[in-house]
Amino acid sequence: MNDEVFLVEKDGRIVVIESPCFYDNITELESYIDTLNAKVEGVLLSYNSAGASFQPKAKKYATKHADEYRHMGGGKALIDGFISTFKDSFDASIHTTTDYLTNGKNIIGEIEFDIINTAEGFYIYIPEINTMYTHMLGHNCHSIVAGEAHADAIISTLKEYLSKGYDLIITSHYTPEDLRHTTMKN
Repeated sequence: MNDEVFLVEKDGRIVVIESPCFYDNITELESYIDTLNAKVEGVLLSYNSAGASFQPKAKKYATKHADEYRHMGGGKALIDGFISTFKDSFDASIHTTTDYLTNGKNIIGEIEFDIINTAEGFYIYIPEINTMYTHMLGHNCHSIVAGEAHADAIISTLKEYLSKGYDLIITSHYTPEDLRHTTMKN
């Protein structure tokens, strides 16, 4: 599924963006984090919220809207579908939000995260490294485009990324990209 999880580290503190949801990936990432000699300050759960066995003692951050999406909305429907498709390899348990994020500036582990609400979850801008996290973007992989209006909104968002000059764009479903990939010019 090409699910990506990102670790943002500063001065021995880690903030995780999203959660792995397959047991093998959870074990693998937990083992890697153990080698870092750093403290996990929290997990930001924007869209991917299954896999609650990951970092069970860490704070879990989400907006109220993202929390609703995963328990009652389309996020819940996706999780239910993954249960039937992936069976016992998928950790269907849903993370419990311990702290709610607000739109705009939030500080976690001495790192600033600017939260941008979306229809289902939220995007994250990390000013210190001029990086934007978005849910689904990939210049040569899947992206869900639900009609002409949605395509126009995606194009508008990409133009905004270009105008802001982000150094890096990270996404839940593809490898990190730079602004070249927003224009399809390589």
